[in-house]
Amino acid sequence: ENAQDLADKVNLNDEDRRYFCMVNGRFIFGDFIEAFAVENNLLIEDLTLSTLAYSKENVESLKNLIVGDYVQSLNIIVSDYFYSHNRDNVAYTYEQLDIDDKFQLAIAGTHTKVTLIRSGDKRIVITGSANLRSSRSVEEITIQDNAELYDFHKSWHDDVLRQYATIKKSIRSDKLWSVINEQQSDQSG
Repeated sequence: ENAQDLADKVNLNDEDRRYFCMVNGRFIFGDFIEAFAVENNLLIEDLTLSTLAYSKENVESLKNLIVGDYVQSLNIIVSDYFYSHNRDNVAYTYEQLDIDDKFQLAIAGTHTKVTLIRSGDKRIVITGSANLRSSRSVEEITIQDNAELYDFHKSWHDDVLRQYATIKKSIRSDKLWSVINEQQSDQSG
């Protein structure tokens, strides 16, 4: 309810608009991401999240986005603390989100709460104190379409994902063929 209410108020078509939000303890940030994608009928080419923690309900919400064809690529960076204390939740994450090679999970010593959404020409950055799950505390988030800020955060997120990814991606068929062709053209050129 709270997530949908905020999703209804955020207008992606406003140029250079930032939303500064204070949210109550019943606000579930993970629900906002799903409501925001559905409300704006987004085709998200890349959704990258860094967070301290998340719940099984958040996993189900993210699965809805993948299965509903709202998200083509999902990356989550979660704290090593969460990983060491929530192994059953992490196992559930792999079971539910590792669909069609669209998901990657990285475990790192991070406490950041950053959401990056690339959809067409939109580069949406959401930062603040909110984890994906409710903390039952007042939280704050900032939502903005800002390519420069997106690129800054995406760069270091990609570095963390390269170093701490937990899913070894298979390169078969089309992907493997692309790698071979790229190497062949590099050698012949």
